[in-house]
Order: sequence, then structure tokens, then C-alpha cells
Amino acid sequence: MDLGGATSSTGPINNVTSTGTVHPSSQRSMTQAQLYNHANSVGGIESISARSQVLANEDLLDLIFSYFDPAFFEDILTMDSTTKSALLSVCLTCKSFYTPALDLLWRVMNSIIPIFKLIPAFTKVNDTYTLSGVINQYHIARLEMHTRKIRCLHLKTPHDAIPSHILFRFTHLRKFSLFPALTRLHIPSLAVEYLRGIEGLNFLFLAHGKSLSTITLGGINASTDAFTSSFLSALSQECESIQKLTLTGRLTPDTLHFVSEFQHLQTLNLTFDAAIVEVEFIQLCSHLMSLTHFIIHLQASSTVHNPSGVGKGAIHGFDALQELQISAPPPDALRILEVISKAGSVKVISLSCPFFSARDISATALSIKSCIGESCRISPSMSSLTVQMGNNNTVVLPRNSLSPLLACKNLRYFALTGISLAITDDDISQICEEGGWENLTVLWLPPSAPGSSPSLSSLHVLATHCPKIHVLAIPIDFSLDFSNLNDMRLHPRRPHGLQHLTVIRSALNRLHEDSGTTIATAIGVSRFLEYQFPFLCKSVLSGGTGSSDWWNTVKSLMKEYKLIRVEERRKDDDETV
Repeated sequence: MDLGGATSSTGPINNVTSTGTVHPSSQRSMTQAQLYNHANSVGGIESISARSQVLANEDLLDLIFSYFDPAFFEDILTMDSTTKSALLSVCLTCKSFYTPALDLLWRVMNSIIPIFKLIPAFTKVNDTYTLSGVINQYHIARLEMHTRKIRCLHLKTPHDAIPSHILFRFTHLRKFSLFPALTRLHIPSLAVEYLRGIEGLNFLFLAHGKSLSTITLGGINASTDAFTSSFLSALSQECESIQKLTLTGRLTPDTLHFVSEFQHLQTLNLTFDAAIVEVEFIQLCSHLMSLTHFIIHLQASSTVHNPSGVGKGAIHGFDALQELQISAPPPDALRILEVISKAGSVKVISLSCPFFSARDISATALSIKSCIGESCRISPSMSSLTVQMGNNNTVVLPRNSLSPLLACKNLRYFALTGISLAITDDDISQICEEGGWENLTVLWLPPSAPGSSPSLSSLHVLATHCPKIHVLAIPIDFSLDFSNLNDMRLHPRRPHGLQHLTVIRSALNRLHEDSGTTIATAIGVSRFLEYQFPFLCKSVLSGGTGSSDWWNTVKSLMKEYKLIRVEERRKDDDETV
């Protein structure tokens, strides 16, 4: 019965750690401590009651009250022994909290053995569990009282096997369901030795899995593939309520065939390890009418094949799809994207590849460029596009790689990281002047290519045509001529609401690095930034060498210019009065 950390809808809880484990504080509140000391000093009370000690633990009370927030426990899988002991104390000492505390203890089980131990006839003989004796109705009622509290089975380690005859006995009891409220099954690793401990699960959930909504199966390999296939087959026939399915490992066509049978599936998360992904499987998934989130991860040695020669844009469907995530080498990601027809419902597309080796740099760059183009073709109405390609800045995207974004007028978030980009002032002006980025709130561009970088004038263009941006990362070459910046200040000022600015200096282009970090440049840059972005909260210079002191000078000058502007405004107000 393990629970992990989460946050309540009313705010963060202090007892939740980054590892996802709930740790209630062992310290009393100041008021309770004072009460305790006062009681001992006057001799009226020798010790605080067990009930008071429970109520003094504020973190524990937060956990108990969070029971009434269903979303709080959505991702909780583990609970430490201290918390379990504290909840048990609540059950024994506080009648008002008995029900929620007991339900929390039973909410998540990491073994099905303790469940059957509630039946006295369930015994172990020679390392084998069996039933000896009569199972009376009182024991069944007690078993049912507790099992209806179980919401999640988190079977993380192999356990002793339960013979099929025991499962058969329980599943054929009249008016009895073993897991009537079970919603989640989480098996993170289907190792070979695990099979003995779950040999009866097919039969078990075929009869008692109708309330299941979330399934997670990890570590699938050649030895466990047959079990996984038959398990999914049984679930697809009986469990119509399954909405989220996560599979990890060496996924074969036999296993993936049954995925398309879950017609009410909303989230499909697949991680392929040393496996082949056939395009025909993407076509099967396109017919899942309720699918809103489709996530594909290709780990090392996994590839995408198209043996049937499915044409570009030939896969129609994905009528309800809202988010598409693909983590794969650029050529494999492109093979998936290019066969999908338009899917106007898609609002978020995320492409990533943390491990690709750019041996053929030019081909890799063209694949990434094509991935951006295909994403814009699939859903011109998308609001978010993320392209994250590890940290290989030697791959340089050619100019006009961002031109397809002109079709995405509703784009609010665009991030391109892990590579370099050939982009100039003219490229940015073209996109902005044609309204391609007018709704952007976050724009994150990568380092620029040598000899192909924007200047500060691009910031003026963005400030003019992109009024909603509040987070911006952009490569800037300070060595470029910016004498016309003074002319820009002659125009009526329209203060922009940009709050976070990251200026990226390409580490590949150091030809004019010294000339771009002079005192004169610092004065011009600081005046320009303060003039265009008076609400700037944070500014960072990324890349380059020996520029941190220079950038600190820029920021200091910006503060001074801002103070001068405030003083001038105050002076004007005084003269008006």
C-alpha cells in the first residue's frame, strides 16, 4: 500500500519530496508544544493524549484532508512506513478521521497477497498458497469491505504466485467482485521472474477489471510479450473504461495489434526499446476516436519502417487528437509525421531526440527542417510547437527553416533548442510582418550560425509586431551595425510587456566578439533594451566567452536609465501641478 507525492489543488504540501514520497512532519505546531509544556509544568497532564499528538501533526492533517480531492492521488504510488504508521494511529485514536485515514491506507496496494490473507482459510503450505477450510460469508464481507477501498495495484516486485484455483474460487462467488473500484494497474517491470507471480492476472482482471481506467506495463521483452498480448486481449474485450495505456519495452506487432481495440482510449504512451515501429500501426491508432494524447518514444536501436509504402498524408483520422509527442531520431520522426494527414484538432506538437549522432550533418538538418514543415502542415491551428534536439549545435538548420510557421497564426509557444539556426533580420521581419508570430507568448530560438545572425533591430521588429511575447530567447550579434537604433527612439514609444529575455551569443562565431562587447556597445544596448522593454524582470546573456562582466554593465546601465526615466516623469508631474 504505497503512496507517492503530489500537490493539492489548494497549494503545495510541505511533506511532499521530489522523489514522490509523502513524509509527514514529526514536529508539533508551536501552539501544541506550548500547551504540552504548560500541562507538564502545572502537573495537570502527564502527557498529551494519542489523539492530540495526531492532531498536532499538521502535515498529516493535510494528507487526510486531501483525501477529499480526487486529483491529489492521481499519480501517487508509494507511501513511506512513517506515514502508514501515522495514518494507523489516526484510525485508532480519532473517530472523525477514521474513514478517510483507513481509505488512504488501502488506496494503493503493492501486492495482492495481503488481500487474500484477510481470509483465514488462505494459508501457505510448502511455499505454495492454498485454501484449506470453508470460506464463510462473514469473511467474504470483511474482504469486500476492504477491497472496495483499493484504487490502484502497484506491483513493482515479483511476489509469490497465487494458484489459479484460488482465483477461480473467489471470482465465482455470487454477488462479489474482488476489485470493484480498482482504476489503475501499474507494473513497471515485467521481468522473466515476474511471470510466476502474475500468472493468474489474465483471468483475474478478465472478471474483475471493468472499472480499470489506467494501465501501465513496463519492461516488456521477448519472454513476456506473449503474456502482454493475451493480457491486453482480455482487457480490450472486458474493460471498456480504460482511458490511459502506457507500454514500455520491446513492443511487437502482436502486442500492438490489441492497442487499437481500446476504443475509449484517450492517452496512449508507447516506449519502443530495440523494436521496429511499422507505419501500419500508426494507421490503426488513427481510428481511435477518443484518443487525445499520442506519445511515442524510440530508444536506441528502434526504427520506423514503412514496408507497405504508405504515402505522404495518407493516414486520415485522429479526429480527437490534441497533443502529439515524438521522441526519435529526426529521420524516424519524419517518417511518422509525413504519413499523417491534416489533423486540425491537434494543438500541441513536441519533437525531441536527446541521443542522435549527427554523422551526416546536412541530412540531419534537412530532416529537422522537414519535421517542422510537416508539423505545420498537419495542424496549422496548433498553439504550441517544441523541437528539442539534444545539445548538438554543430547541426545547422538552413535559412527559411521557420517559413512554414507563417501558416500557424494561432501559435502561442515555439521553442527550438539543441541545434543552430541560420537566421537573419530579414527572416524575422518577414515572419513578423506577415503576422506569423502576432499571438506568440513564448519564443525560444537556438544559437545562430556563423555569419548568419540577427541584430538588435530584430528585437525592435519583435516588439512592434509581437505584442504578447513575455519570454524571449534570441541570438544577437552585437558586432553588427546598430547606429539606426537611435532613429528608432524617435518614433512614439510603445512599451512592450516582455519580462524575460535571454540573448544568445553563438560560440561558433567569435570573429567580432571583442568589438561587440565594448563600453560604447554596452551603452547603446542598455539604452535600447530599457527603451523597448521597460517591464523586463530578468535578462541573461548566454554563450560567448568573457562577456559576463560586460553584460552586468549593460544591466546596471539599464537600471540607471530606468531611474532617470522615473525621475523625469516625477519632474513632469510636479511641473503640471
